[in-house]
Amino acid sequence: MPPAAKKKAKVAAAAAAAAAVGGDDSGDGDDGGLADLKMLLQKHNAGKKSEAVKKARQRAREFETKRAKPSVMAVRKWEARTGDVYAALGVAEREAVNAEIHAGLVAA
Repeated sequence: MPPAAKKKAKVAAAAAAAAAVGGDDSGDGDDGGLADLKMLLQKHNAGKKSEAVKKARQRAREFETKRAKPSVMAVRKWEARTGDVYAALGVAEREAVNAEIHAGLVAA
């Protein structure tokens, strides 16, 4: 569902709820409207929280899939293990080493 349609649906639902809550202006002192309003606010805020959680999880998945630069400590450990110098490698070799280091960090 497109975001505009979602917003229209939320607005329509809120308007219907507001009409049901505040439809009668008899002034009988019934405080049920406040409880309904709080319930609507909680539903609204719950939706916002879940959207933030979804975005955070998406960023975490993107970070895991991207080949980030390895840390200096990880490179030094790789140099000690292999005996090669990272700075002396070419671009293609560094990409291969980065993938190797990343695979080792994910597995560890």
